Amino acid sequence: MRKKLIFLLKLWKDLNLKEKLFISVGILLGLFFLILPAWWFWQNNFEKLPSNGGVLREGLYQSINTLNPFLVANSSEKSLLNLLFDKLIVDDGSGNFSYELAKNITELNKGLEFLVELKDDKIWNNKEKITSDDLIFSFEIFKKYGSDEVKNLFRDTEIEKVDNYQVKFNLKIRDNYFYNKLNQIYIIPKSVWQKFNQPDWQSQEDELLSVVSGPYIIEKKLDSEVVFVRNEFYKPNAYIEKIVFKIYPNLQNAIEGLRIREIDAIGGVPSNVLKSTTSRRLKVSRIVLPRAIGIFFNSKNVGGIDANGLESLIDRKKMNEEIFDNEAEISTGIFSKSIRNFLNLPVNKSNVKSNTDMSITFSTSSLIEVVVPQNYFFQKIADFIGDKIPIKIVAETTENIYSDILQNKKYQAIILGINYNLPPNISPFFMENSSFNLINKATPNIAKFLQKLSIEQLNQEDYADTIENLEKEILQTNSVVFLVNPYYLYIIPKNLKGYNLIILRQPEERFAKIELWNLKTKTKWR
Repeated sequence: MRKKLIFLLKLWKDLNLKEKLFISVGILLGLFFLILPAWWFWQNNFEKLPSNGGVLREGLYQSINTLNPFLVANSSEKSLLNLLFDKLIVDDGSGNFSYELAKNITELNKGLEFLVELKDDKIWNNKEKITSDDLIFSFEIFKKYGSDEVKNLFRDTEIEKVDNYQVKFNLKIRDNYFYNKLNQIYIIPKSVWQKFNQPDWQSQEDELLSVVSGPYIIEKKLDSEVVFVRNEFYKPNAYIEKIVFKIYPNLQNAIEGLRIREIDAIGGVPSNVLKSTTSRRLKVSRIVLPRAIGIFFNSKNVGGIDANGLESLIDRKKMNEEIFDNEAEISTGIFSKSIRNFLNLPVNKSNVKSNTDMSITFSTSSLIEVVVPQNYFFQKIADFIGDKIPIKIVAETTENIYSDILQNKKYQAIILGINYNLPPNISPFFMENSSFNLINKATPNIAKFLQKLSIEQLNQEDYADTIENLEKEILQTNSVVFLVNPYYLYIIPKNLKGYNLIILRQPEERFAKIELWNLKTKTKWR
């Protein structure tokens, strides 16, 4: 063999340039005509399919104190809950809902009744069927022991059993946001939970969480990590075998864990660390949330302030570049470009206040006290605005802002992000009698449009007009300036397939349809 190679090499050296070129072209053409049919044959006769196996390791930077559906408090706890318990409907990742436990939901009696039919092939991991009794029991428990927010959602709603797989919800008035409310209820197994009274929940949590309906079950729960393994009774079976959540004391430690490869996924990453965390093994998912960050003026505590003046001073493009590294969408109104697209609203239509004189000067005789959450980006926004107008920045915890400052209107101005869900429900932030009315002001037109969106049956054209008019009325109160809608940045492994999230209602919904995610593939003859 060695002698043959030496002979060929010597023969090649004896060839002139033209002969070498001719032979090289011939070899390349031969390889091309061999590879092309082979490639065509492979593409048309084989396909790559998801395969079982693999471990997804994600970092969290909030404590996991409980996974009880009625007691979860922070975003990380709510995220993990979606692995254990199914809902009637779930976020599909593109701004709509898809059925999970529900087979069908039918609106009756002009929207005053909803008939919910459950899928009859869904089971708990103890092999018992999920039935109407479980749904009714879950609903009643949430109304009694859920958070104040959930209790208020169903305050005027009653439920009745039709048969083993059908229930009917009865409403006192039509509610166009009822699907959004159903999306917040987890179904729990009556056979397990009815054994324990509410004071025993904490001590009996292991048993309460031993029977679940979601794609995963808990294998191990420690202060430093929570490990989930596949629920073999969930259909369709999840592809990823195990999900490990490592819990870090703060975001900085979690990002360091990503760098040293302790984990390969982390959600809610600030844009300013993307360059130092991404690598060939990772990719960034940019998820749009229905939210907008703005500065809201308490109209009854800062008399004479006209937000029109500030509108003309703020360079949102520069703010996006300097603070968010262009990982945000500019919002001159409530809805950013992506949300306007989703709502079928004119994207190129200016939603800046129609009566704004852009030459107006924002002036005040004293410092304006601006409350901001203790968050890197919100404080950077405050600093950015502080270069334009005289303000005093007061940093507060998110808990204190919502439990005290907002409800008691103890602020002159506040920089905050509002999440208005899909379809948009702006009522909590601008309805006159709402404790979270951010501008502490209301007009008859705002109330009229909010009520119309809530209870009237509108076609697409009327709906779009109402949304546009509502946004215009809110801007013309001259008490708010909307700024940006940052993307939710989710770093995930580059080899993660089956993941297709574009728009989510809340960050914790990112595990919806996780049973379709996969880290491994197999090749199969078509």
